[in-house]
Amino acid sequence: MSYASATLHAVSLTSHLADPDSPVRRFFAVRFPDAKAARRALHPTNDPGNVFGTCAKPGELPNGSTWILGQPMVTPERPSDGRYPFPTVGTAFDYRVRFMFEPGPIQRLVAYAGANKLAQHWGSPSLAVPSAFNELSHDLEELLGSEGAQRGERHHEKRLARVCYGLALYEQCFRSPVDDSWPIVALGRNASWEQVAALAPEAAVEDLVALASQFSQSQGSILGEKRFIPNPTFIGSSALGGADADWISGPRLIDMKTTTESTIERRTLWQVCGYCLADSIDEYKITEVGIYFSRHGVQVAWPLADLLALLAGNPIDLEEVRQEFSSILDSLVSPTRMALPSVKVTWHSTPGYESDVHVWPRSNPMSESVSRSLVFRLPVSGRGKRHVSFAENPVVHVPRDVADPQTMPSCGAAGVVLDLLGDPLILTRHRKLETYRGECCARCLPYSSSRWASVDAYPERTYREPADWRFREPVRSGLRWHLSWKDFYDDSGDNGDVSVCLAQDAFLPGGRAVEVGEDLAPLEADPRYCRHCLLQARQQLHRRSRNIRKE
Repeated sequence: MSYASATLHAVSLTSHLADPDSPVRRFFAVRFPDAKAARRALHPTNDPGNVFGTCAKPGELPNGSTWILGQPMVTPERPSDGRYPFPTVGTAFDYRVRFMFEPGPIQRLVAYAGANKLAQHWGSPSLAVPSAFNELSHDLEELLGSEGAQRGERHHEKRLARVCYGLALYEQCFRSPVDDSWPIVALGRNASWEQVAALAPEAAVEDLVALASQFSQSQGSILGEKRFIPNPTFIGSSALGGADADWISGPRLIDMKTTTESTIERRTLWQVCGYCLADSIDEYKITEVGIYFSRHGVQVAWPLADLLALLAGNPIDLEEVRQEFSSILDSLVSPTRMALPSVKVTWHSTPGYESDVHVWPRSNPMSESVSRSLVFRLPVSGRGKRHVSFAENPVVHVPRDVADPQTMPSCGAAGVVLDLLGDPLILTRHRKLETYRGECCARCLPYSSSRWASVDAYPERTYREPADWRFREPVRSGLRWHLSWKDFYDDSGDNGDVSVCLAQDAFLPGGRAVEVGEDLAPLEADPRYCRHCLLQARQQLHRRSRNIRKE
């Protein structure tokens, strides 16, 4: 039996775990099947809001009845039709908890990327957000800075709940293809924040207020942690649709559930373990995993190694399991999207089950040297680590669901938009990747090594002369003018209606055209022209002048 199967599209970790045919699901089902053992190892602590599970040796579990969640303490008042927005409330509550630890900036939220994607769905330029989202941002800043919110006054908590619900609606626009039937989309681009806030049902607002109060009362221990990392992504996240966990507090990765069920499902245990295994280089130094059941006001947790051993039914080598899981993720990456590592493949059999696992013999990627001088850019917020974009990474193809290859990081980090106008960092060849780890994303850095081969989809381009470059009239007034692919590249093929920033069907057939030439200053001063297309033109002029000097 092999975990590998036909190439799959990049989907989320939870989707893989729900799919019986997924190699990820089969890996966990064969390797870590015993959820009952993990549940039996749980026992209450002196803190009623926390339950902990340990085992000295797998198989030697405490006697007595299994600890259970019991009945939820907070339940929503469901409408008469029985429909309640549980997923949206869950995302909104994740934001409310985040604001208890870290108030901003809003540009780092996944909701910001969703608002940008929604604006582009309506035809707005890249890096734009709807006016309602800007109003939401001002409201959030005012609420988090007020004394009433700090004291948890009910009026402020209800306003904050509506803000978090609005952020959840925008985040859904990032997580899934935008659908015109969604209420937030149906409101249109000119909707006000008051109209968006009104989309939050009163029952959901009251529910969020109660959940926030229960979290504050039951989880004081994690609120006191100095280390808080929201929405962490991992080196294996790109193969899992950009999978990100809820947060890391101290040494513990925590996932939050708003379920009313009293069972700790096996798939939930696999999910938290999957996040930790996707951290193949142990970037976050996670030693514990926890699940916070928000409606019960209880967090259950285990040491990571103990939980894996309980699920497996035997002792495990964490580094070895991470390598096994990395090989599964490698099998998910389509050759049309990413080149395979240029290393030989070995076959490894793990005792305890009859299954061969495809394992790449990998060392720590940070010990390798830079062989490809990629360009790393900061997020637009100016905070966080640098990333390499899809458009500037020669070892990955741009997935169809990437709205803007120029500004989206190729590691799949959620909520990050890259600054094209800031000072870039170009890696120096032959230096160790470890040199840049403090400044650059640990998931983007390995793309610079010889481990990855360039993909066929990025042949060496030949360019037309600047006198041939044209910006084409947009399909609708108010949109940006774009530099046409066919006017920029000499080998444009069938890409007549594509811009150099990869905007599809952006031009008006038979519309006007503006010549570019070698003086870009007038166009750069005019906000009508796409900044990304101008950047491509500026970079090509720089390469052209450099080549002329060499000759």
